[in-house]
Amino acid sequence: MNVRKLTIGAAIICCALFAQSCSYMKKTSRYDVNLSSVESPVNSKEQFGETKVVSFTEGDKQKYRYEDDYIDIVWFVGLESFDFSLSNKTEHTIKINWDDISYVDFTGNVSRVLHTGDKYIDKNKSQPATSIPKKASITDRLLPTDNVYWLSSQNGGYWKEKPLIPSQFDNGGAEGHTMTILLPIMIENVQNDYTFEFVINSKPESKTTDQNELPQGWSHKGNIGLNFGQSSYTNWAAGGQNAINWQGLFNYGLYYLNGNFKWDNTLTTALGYSYFNFKQKPIKTDDKIEFTSLAGLKASEHLNYAAELAFRSQFAYGFDYANDSTHYISKFLAPAYISLGLGIEWVPNPHFSLYFSPITGRVTIVNDDYLASIGAFGVNSLDANDTTQHAKNAKVRYEFGARAVAKFQYPLAKNIDFNSKLELFSNYLNHPERVDVDWQNMLVLKVNDWLNANIATHLIYDYDIPFYDEAGVKIEGSKVQFKEVLAIGFMVNLK
Repeated sequence: MNVRKLTIGAAIICCALFAQSCSYMKKTSRYDVNLSSVESPVNSKEQFGETKVVSFTEGDKQKYRYEDDYIDIVWFVGLESFDFSLSNKTEHTIKINWDDISYVDFTGNVSRVLHTGDKYIDKNKSQPATSIPKKASITDRLLPTDNVYWLSSQNGGYWKEKPLIPSQFDNGGAEGHTMTILLPIMIENVQNDYTFEFVINSKPESKTTDQNELPQGWSHKGNIGLNFGQSSYTNWAAGGQNAINWQGLFNYGLYYLNGNFKWDNTLTTALGYSYFNFKQKPIKTDDKIEFTSLAGLKASEHLNYAAELAFRSQFAYGFDYANDSTHYISKFLAPAYISLGLGIEWVPNPHFSLYFSPITGRVTIVNDDYLASIGAFGVNSLDANDTTQHAKNAKVRYEFGARAVAKFQYPLAKNIDFNSKLELFSNYLNHPERVDVDWQNMLVLKVNDWLNANIATHLIYDYDIPFYDEAGVKIEGSKVQFKEVLAIGFMVNLK
């Protein structure tokens, strides 16, 4: 594995995710589109009773409801379409004639609309009406036909949707304009024309974490979880192995803020085992202790002067189960990594942060006589070409170099969160071109407030960690270490 390609690839992916988050934030945060007025059919007060328009928030969406004695409709204005749910409050069937619906954009241009189920290629064809039985409802979306177009490419092409507010207004200019939906509804064989007018307003630009009015003093947050899996086989002709798997998680953060000074402390732990036979030792599947303490002093809107202390180790003994389950190859404080550095922290938005320290000291500890004697985790001289030597049976390895940590957190969709942490280290004293890589990713799918499924991956490349072939001969260079864990379980937030 070419470590340079690995490092560059990891950096490119994180940068791409960061750029995507910035693009998304810019596109969605420029304007608010509000339902400003509704024109009901003539004599609606006498015919339909009192009418009302209210706004409310559902999740992270601002929605608007119009209601009279006949219909109840809730609107949400997306980037490309008007999403709505319509309830029939009457004792009769009502009907929507899609061909009669008109959309007026803020330049005054009138167009037809597509709704859910329509093919883009048929955007100019007649659409069948939809009937809504009494006390029933539908959920749909209205997409202006003029905003749907075919984009040709070398591979043939594909359909695309233009935003309701054209991209040339991303930097402003659309404020105060209106967009209108004319929605005819057949009620007891009479067409009733409802006109919904939406006004475009400026929306305050998204603020970064540093700009928000965060609570001063101490704050905290965390979670504790238990994931599990189980399989059982009885007279199963195809064969199989009974198993019980569990994984415990504990994450906690303690934060202090006083004016331009902040102090962030985070602890992340995990421990998991698989039991295939309760008469035998379980197999460890996950084991992690990570503690980070970062003190920062605000230098500008997005930059902080920062000092960071990082500690990483594990709880329990580790074995190479494929070869030998009796002789351990790791344990608590064997190894342990301690880093201390001075640098800067860049926080351009709430989703992304980058810490860079050109002055970092790192200590690798192997607090075990046997593991230290075989040079585990690089505490002894491992390479004849090393520019630094280490005492025989040393339990500590000292390094001095540059360290970078990129963190990315982003909600990919409702109830789907993605977290990524990429850490790079280059040792000035010994082959600085051998960049250590530590890359962790987690995808969390939330079922509800306490039940979730998650997929976690962990990739490590460290040239100083030795590997041996089947004959016990040390392999030149190193290998990419990769771990993947899929789990379903419970997670409780600690507030």
